[in-house]
Amino acid sequence: MEKESFIYYLNDTLKQCIDRAIQIDQKKSDFDKGVAFGFYEVISHFFNQAEGFGILPELDSYLQEFDPDNLLNGKAKSPFDRGDGLSN
Repeated sequence: MEKESFIYYLNDTLKQCIDRAIQIDQKKSDFDKGVAFGFYEVISHFFNQAEGFGILPELDSYLQEFDPDNLLNGKAKSPFDRGDGLSN
């Protein structure tokens, strides 16, 4: 896989995982809390690895500025929200 294709893949996959994690209603059940925490762990690991391998600066600006802890504190915003209330 070419590096450019890999970066596109990583951008898309991380955004989809973040969006799925945001949509989990953690107040619904302990199971949902566990699923959300699982997403948090995986997403955090991907970010740590991207930083360690020096590719974090190559990801798009949403991901460069994203803080995985916001998945747990409810502050995370969907990467697909354009800010006008509509999704892409």
